[in-house]
Amino acid sequence: MMLEHPSAMGLWVRSELGGQSGMRYFRRIVVEEACLACHGAKDARPQFIKDGYPEDRAFDFEAGDLRGLYSVFVPD
Repeated sequence: MMLEHPSAMGLWVRSELGGQSGMRYFRRIVVEEACLACHGAKDARPQFIKDGYPEDRAFDFEAGDLRGLYSVFVPD
């Protein structure tokens, strides 16, 4: 959905959740320059990240990448 609207930071969509109709709001989580200290190059991550999150796969991002979405449902 957000891929279809690459310039939109947020998007409202009519939706249903548990039988209740309403609106769902999606907001992009965009990787910023400051995020790259921990989520940039795998080998450049701080040691506390490597030690604390040995199964971590949240690296090799670049500034501007779509990292994920916030989603909120607002019932009618």
